[in-house]
Amino acid sequence: MRRTLFALALLVSLFASNGQAQTNPYHTPTLTITGQPVMGEQITFSLCAPEDTFVCIMFSLSDVPTPITGFNMTSIPIGMPLLSNFDGVISSELTCVEASTVIPCAPFLVGMEVFYWAFGVDINNPTVINGLAMDSIIIQDPGDTASLDVTTYEDLNGNGLRDPGEPDFANVALELLCAGPDALFYTGDDVVLPFGTDAAGKALLSGLGYGDCMVQLVGGNPAGYSQTGGFMTFDLATCEREYLAIGFGAAMTGGEGLTPGYWKQSQHFFAWTAPLTPSTLFSDVFADAFPGMTLLQVLQQGGGGLNALGRHTVAALLNAMNANIAYLYTPVEVINMFDTALPGSDYTTLKNDFEAQNQLGAAAY
Repeated sequence: MRRTLFALALLVSLFASNGQAQTNPYHTPTLTITGQPVMGEQITFSLCAPEDTFVCIMFSLSDVPTPITGFNMTSIPIGMPLLSNFDGVISSELTCVEASTVIPCAPFLVGMEVFYWAFGVDINNPTVINGLAMDSIIIQDPGDTASLDVTTYEDLNGNGLRDPGEPDFANVALELLCAGPDALFYTGDDVVLPFGTDAAGKALLSGLGYGDCMVQLVGGNPAGYSQTGGFMTFDLATCEREYLAIGFGAAMTGGEGLTPGYWKQSQHFFAWTAPLTPSTLFSDVFADAFPGMTLLQVLQQGGGGLNALGRHTVAALLNAMNANIAYLYTPVEVINMFDTALPGSDYTTLKNDFEAQNQLGAAAY
């Protein structure tokens, strides 16, 4: 590793000072850039170099390889195990890797040609620069668009978070729902875009408008599973990529639930499941029935009607989020049930339903 760091330092100093270094064209790397050269979007570097080479990437605004002040050079090792067991034999075979980066949302870049450079540094002899490869892109303005990167995975422990080792969940039918000009969900001006994840549990939506959106299942949960995460609304912004991970855990059969009185007590805040906290705004999860109020404040308010429904809705969501509570509904079902009931005036039916489930208790607590 010390030799690698020395190679990097030497490379930078050589070009910064216009110094000379011995070059070895036998080890020249290749560099190809793919992807949309749009601010906020991802581009991919395809690099090929001999296995005894350490490749460095940097970019500049001219066809002279001078680093841009304030930007760091990215290093990509090829054949890193050879750092410890390099046998001194120079190989002509190339190893290829890919690395990705997102073009920064810096307006000054629009229309500029940006040059990306790959330098090969011989690991066995850091004074040798193994050739120079270059490719360039012209940065495009994204306009008033955003993108959404979605991953679906199997939530083995049901905690609503993707933990190391949890596998992809393939081929899930979904839809993107965005509030229209009235800024409310489930009204006539909503924008709906069906899509699905692929065999690797991935989907990328580009060229989107901006505003408050959520992702919903199409056709319900996969057989034997319930959605455990990725249900909150998010704000798509211009020149921004939103990342969303949607988990699926073993389906709950119901029979447990805790009351609003339990969830609002500070000694029980440990049972709230991330990303929810007492300070999360109600409108970050549900339709904005309680402007400016947090989940905790909705739990704490008294009264009947919409207030009572709000209390039991928050409790229902916290029950559904908790992997240790066998709640009848999933988080997404709780959200959809509330948002669907909100435009009407009959809040009692849903409040009674949630209240009945919230009074069953939970063995873990």
